[in-house]
Amino acid sequence: MTTHTTKPPRPTIAQRRQADLAEGIIKLSPSSLTFLHDECPACFWHHYNGRPRPATAFPKVFGALDNAQKDFFVGRSVKEVKKSLPAGVIQRGKRVKSEAIALPGTSYRVQFGGDTDTILRFSRAGYGVCDFKTSAPSEEAAALY
Repeated sequence: MTTHTTKPPRPTIAQRRQADLAEGIIKLSPSSLTFLHDECPACFWHHYNGRPRPATAFPKVFGALDNAQKDFFVGRSVKEVKKSLPAGVIQRGKRVKSEAIALPGTSYRVQFGGDTDTILRFSRAGYGVCDFKTSAPSEEAAALY
């Protein structure tokens, strides 16, 4: 007789956020902190309190162009992006998260995390982050980069 074990269902985003809050950790992504908060503070609050905003329509062509750009540049010299940058190599982005940072006067800690677009690994020392764009950003958005 064969028995099947089923995996428990994966917790929802809201359940994971509630578990984090129970541990005193507030997890934020830089893009939601910048763009979502500026666009709609109420949406930002709801996003981090269990009611994420529905995904917006994002034409597939932009994702395809973004992936094509990344595929083209990975492994190439940083100098191909901008000649004035130090020598180095372009790498795929990675998921990153900060250490939890204590919020003074509270029992909470904040942790930042998300996916980097593209990493620039400089030959002598250090790293940079490159965010390829498929169109020209507005002046307001460009100032945030």
